[in-house]
Amino acid sequence: MNKISHAETFNIEPDSEPDSVEKINPSFEPETPEQIWTWIDDLEKTRSPRELWGLRGVIDRHAPGADKADEALVLRLQGKIAGASLLAPDYLIGAFVLPEHQKQGLGQRLIQESIERLRARGSKRILVEVCDQRALRIIQNLPDELQSILNIKESFRDD
Repeated sequence: MNKISHAETFNIEPDSEPDSVEKINPSFEPETPEQIWTWIDDLEKTRSPRELWGLRGVIDRHAPGADKADEALVLRLQGKIAGASLLAPDYLIGAFVLPEHQKQGLGQRLIQESIERLRARGSKRILVEVCDQRALRIIQNLPDELQSILNIKESFRDD
């Protein structure tokens, strides 16, 4: 596992507006949950709470299920962290992509890679707790073969 540097730059700007995830060429690397939580602590020093509203309660150390996390999957773009997910046996605890990288298909790709990682670890059925409508749409757009192994728990109200 690569160690996340505290000195990493978090204000990541793509060189140009990408058309698709394939052009962005993301990489996915396993890390420890503790490394992700340190990254979150560092982010909170340089970002406003509004920028990170979706982060707290999704992949931070206080998120529901975070105490079960045994691995994190880090999404990197051009070597910089752009998002992460927390994993536990048979459980995708949460996933988050930084605001400047959202709406490019990266959230779906991160979730798909996370599910594949859990399958490779032996999971036959995977619990996914969905916290909002956007996350639910991402799950619903996954390939059928992945959706078929998911146990989706909606933890939001549709007002």
